[in-house]
Amino acid sequence: MLFLNWSFKIKIFVTVLLALARLNSFGQMVYDNVQFITHPSEGGQILNIKYKADSSRFSGNMSCLVYFNGIQQAKKTDKLYFPKVVNVTLQNLENGRWEGTLDSLPNHSTCLVAVFFDGLGKRDNNNGNGYWTPLYLNNKPTPGALSGVAEMLYSNEYTDRCDFHLKFDLDLERNFYEEDFGLNPEIKRRFTRNYLTTLKYNTDEEKKVFHFELEKYKENSDLDEWELLFIKNIYMRLKDTLSAKECEELIFKNFPQGSWAMQNNTLPMLISIGTSMDAKHQKEVYSDFKKKYTHNTFPDEFTRRVITIRKGEMLSYMVRFFIQDGELDVWTKEVEELRDKELICYAYDASARHLLDYIKSKNSKKDSKPQFTDSPFLMYSLEEPNRMLEIAESLAAKSSRLWKENLNAARRYIDAPYLTNSEVMDLREERLADFLNIQGQSLLLQNKFAEATEILEEAVTRSKQKNALINQNYVEALIKSGNIKASIEAMKVMMSNGKSTESIDKFYAQYTNSTIDSLKITSLNSAKKRLEERLINRDAPDFVFHDVSGREVHSGQFRNKIIVLDFWASWCPPCIQGLKALEEEGKKYENDSSIVFLFLNVEKEMAHALKIISGKTNKSMYGFDTNAASKFQVNGLPTIIIIDNHGKIRFQRTGLKTFNLQEQGDEIAAVIELIKGVSNE
Repeated sequence: MLFLNWSFKIKIFVTVLLALARLNSFGQMVYDNVQFITHPSEGGQILNIKYKADSSRFSGNMSCLVYFNGIQQAKKTDKLYFPKVVNVTLQNLENGRWEGTLDSLPNHSTCLVAVFFDGLGKRDNNNGNGYWTPLYLNNKPTPGALSGVAEMLYSNEYTDRCDFHLKFDLDLERNFYEEDFGLNPEIKRRFTRNYLTTLKYNTDEEKKVFHFELEKYKENSDLDEWELLFIKNIYMRLKDTLSAKECEELIFKNFPQGSWAMQNNTLPMLISIGTSMDAKHQKEVYSDFKKKYTHNTFPDEFTRRVITIRKGEMLSYMVRFFIQDGELDVWTKEVEELRDKELICYAYDASARHLLDYIKSKNSKKDSKPQFTDSPFLMYSLEEPNRMLEIAESLAAKSSRLWKENLNAARRYIDAPYLTNSEVMDLREERLADFLNIQGQSLLLQNKFAEATEILEEAVTRSKQKNALINQNYVEALIKSGNIKASIEAMKVMMSNGKSTESIDKFYAQYTNSTIDSLKITSLNSAKKRLEERLINRDAPDFVFHDVSGREVHSGQFRNKIIVLDFWASWCPPCIQGLKALEEEGKKYENDSSIVFLFLNVEKEMAHALKIISGKTNKSMYGFDTNAASKFQVNGLPTIIIIDNHGKIRFQRTGLKTFNLQEQGDEIAAVIELIKGVSNE
């Protein structure tokens, strides 16, 4: 394997060797303040953890979460399963020393990562490097142990909720995989998909290595549909559409009743129903769908869930026509046939949302000027509640009620095992808050302000004021109920926590006749504190792109500047949503020559992107990617990368964290301020 240069390769290799050299005679990693000791037992292994807390940083009782990673022992590829989290109780000894024991390790565990917390929730994760150790079997490292560590510590595999997801380092991740493959060649296929995503694709030598590994992987005669789909997506990333098409055809040929075939064949049906205004056509497509898939034998539980969700989505698009035809009872029966209470909740909620969207759009067309409420919020006011509004309220109430009934149900397979019980409960509460929010909106539109306030207050409480759009609706309910004082107090908290919206800011200024600068500073400081430990520090590659006029632009032109890079595509809705926030944030820095925003489109065909860009005022911020996405190893969209003025990548995020434009902008502003602070030290 060759990298950018031999000195760099040696540096990474030494890093891996130094990490492995810290294993004690029992095969556990040795740290100055943490010890992992395993002992055999009748049921498997016992884990003992010894921890010395830094009294200058941590206070109160200490707790510990341990994340175990491993491999299921079955079938062709022995697919990885998600890490499982276990809470280990720590006993206070003396002088800041703590000790805890886990009597039984999860089956098939290969490695673990531990994270410690003090009484205030402050986290100790070894300054972003993690406290980890491989587990041993017959006095040898368990096969897949280093690969499991690579996944948990250095990849971009999991969510922000995962406390083990630490410093993002593809080079170190790749080297851990290669070290593991060298020790255990038989495990390579299991991890090849993740391994390939770590390989660079810039120089001729790197491309040669990449294609060698890809072709070697393809030689397996028993590739399953997900492996073939991964290969297809790799070709798409390389813009090799011919090979990608051949791969997809092979999936359909080898797995005609597989998950991917079912998802592909039902998607056009969903789109057809969702875009049609013909009730007869919708019912014909839905009937065809039911004949082909509802009573089919699904290849696995995942596919059953996906297709059932799709059925619920179809019904949500059709609800209006069932109402107009006087067949709401028939529609309700179809929804109840979904059987899974969780998916029934989703169907009722989605249906209520579609009805509200329809009512708002219909009301706005009555006049060339949409009628808004007298508050700054863009909420349509209907003079008379109608039948569909009442039904929307009823459906939203059903989804909330059903969800509450199952709020404390036992964990299911869809509850990620790497989340603690409290984190799973937080997710359920957030989902319930979403359902209550739709119910509150339907009450607002019916001018039932007191009822709306009660429902939305519950939504705000269950979401812990973390959802800015729910916060906005709650404030409107308070205003309409005449409770201005309570709304102002609520807004102070929301704005200080960075969970406000532009409309909330305008409302606060309007009713208090005061500026919001101090609250914004508090919000920014809160975001900086939250994001500080998420900062990374690795070299940014040189890259090239073309501006909208076709001129080639080199990254060297922006040397000594902070660069905010956004990779996007016209077919990606979250990308378009994210662009709005970044554009607004970019305007704030128009007069700051030390910062540049670049929005790079990654599509091979530029027509759709050019149409979007044509409506932009500052086209100099836009460009078309030549090699940047490959250089930065972008694996998903949208991806935001922020480079400091020393040429270091300090922040990287894939996906849209929130649809609230202000929150998106605040995140970028916080990272920029953190970078500026470091540069000025």
